[in-house]
Amino acid sequence: MKDLASLELLPSIHESKILPLGVPRTDIFFSEEYKKAIIPQVEAAFPMVKDAKEVIMYAPTFRGVNAKNASFPMDMIDFDAWGEYLHESHSVMLIKMHPFVKEPLNIPEQYRDVRMKYEADRGFYEPYSEMVPGKIVRTSEELLHAIKKRDFEFEKVDPFVKKNFKFTDGKATDRIIDTLILKK
Repeated sequence: MKDLASLELLPSIHESKILPLGVPRTDIFFSEEYKKAIIPQVEAAFPMVKDAKEVIMYAPTFRGVNAKNASFPMDMIDFDAWGEYLHESHSVMLIKMHPFVKEPLNIPEQYRDVRMKYEADRGFYEPYSEMVPGKIVRTSEELLHAIKKRDFEFEKVDPFVKKNFKFTDGKATDRIIDTLILKK
């Protein structure tokens, strides 16, 4: 593995040099003003969500090593089973493929009213099954079954957040400015 071997040549950075100040891109998710402003924009872009009983966001990662060879096995999505569930439950599914995946998702015409929408094996630092904050499913059928049964394993979320995110308060940008620019 050439890529991993080249990492060994990099100098190590001592943990004391890393400043865990939060993730500025997530600050907006803590803003009540943002939430009030964005909901009408989402409903305008996706009118079918306004009357939906449930909106399911499906954002799978890509397969491959990098942007050049990224793909997604489109046959993993069982459109017939999902379409039936979405119609019966008066729900919609929004599908956002990873930006590296360039192949368009061909949604069968009979399911476009439930707006399964397309817009234009990676490794982890820890064992995947031990670190994910929710139910692990490996097939479209398992995912659909988990949604129908409301089996999301939410109890995994809090431990995941506590372990991986020290700051979840919407003030990461302020901390970075105070620490790095204003030297407070």
